[in-house]
Amino acid sequence: LEEHFDAGLHNWLGGTGNWRVDVAGVRAGSLALYSPSLEIRDYVLEFLTRIESRGVTWVFRAANLTDYYQATLAVAPGGSYEFRRCVVIGGSAEAAGVSPMPVIVPAPTGKTAVTLRTRVAGNEFTVSLDGQVIETWTDSRLTTGGIGFAGAPEDRARLYWVKVTPTGHLSKEYSKQ
Repeated sequence: LEEHFDAGLHNWLGGTGNWRVDVAGVRAGSLALYSPSLEIRDYVLEFLTRIESRGVTWVFRAANLTDYYQATLAVAPGGSYEFRRCVVIGGSAEAAGVSPMPVIVPAPTGKTAVTLRTRVAGNEFTVSLDGQVIETWTDSRLTTGGIGFAGAPEDRARLYWVKVTPTGHLSKEYSKQ
């Protein structure tokens, strides 16, 4: 499944009213989910983004607009990156875990695009930045769900393309369709 945003936002559900689409890509606003991904259980999510200020936020294993895992790559004070993650259940987010980036990750410039990759396999999650693993963890609360993006008004991150590659079995609901 690939999205290049050249055909608008018809594949997205949720708050796309404040998203901004142009010839280069999109800036996310309120949370929106990529509808073709919603019934997938295990997958790899990859996307190309450029963070101009603050950060980029994505969700995965999103069962709906109130139950999902959320991750943010943010520009930290001092010019490095930091990674945050949490789970949102019933619209309530638990306290986010924050991980500073290893020294080997280049500092953001606001002009450089990076590729983020999230592997979702069973209860295991791995996030990579430009091919370097930056976080791995396990959590079994959400078992099926797709991907999405959100952005606070102060966030300035552009998404150029998004790719979702199923790696395991589709959920029972999707298989029946």
